[in-house]
Amino acid sequence: MASSVVARHPPSVSPTSDVGSSACHASLSVFIAERFCVYLKKHYLCTQILHKQLLTMDFKPAYIIFIIRKFAEHYKMSAKQAYLYLKQYAGIAFLDDCYEAEHQQTVETAIEDLTIVCQNHGGGLRYA
Repeated sequence: MASSVVARHPPSVSPTSDVGSSACHASLSVFIAERFCVYLKKHYLCTQILHKQLLTMDFKPAYIIFIIRKFAEHYKMSAKQAYLYLKQYAGIAFLDDCYEAEHQQTVETAIEDLTIVCQNHGGGLRYA
């Protein structure tokens, strides 16, 4: 039982130390500062790991699905019809190949770009 009490105190401060002494306060301050540094290092490492995971995540499939739905809304068709149209006239391939540039554009620009690509491959829709 006594060992559990001693374990809670910093190594330089015994449970019987004079709490009012400046040496005790200094040791306690160092102990708290060390514990806080350990906490900060753990927090920093966790933040770095999460950041790295976010950077390596692949958002391309979600973006393509999102744009297909927006394309469908714009041309008042179902998502399935939009997907089939975009697949037939190279729109899906365009989104896949040009993801890096397209996902930084507005949704309207992406729909306009898709329409032009599909027109160039035989599609009949015109951007309005």
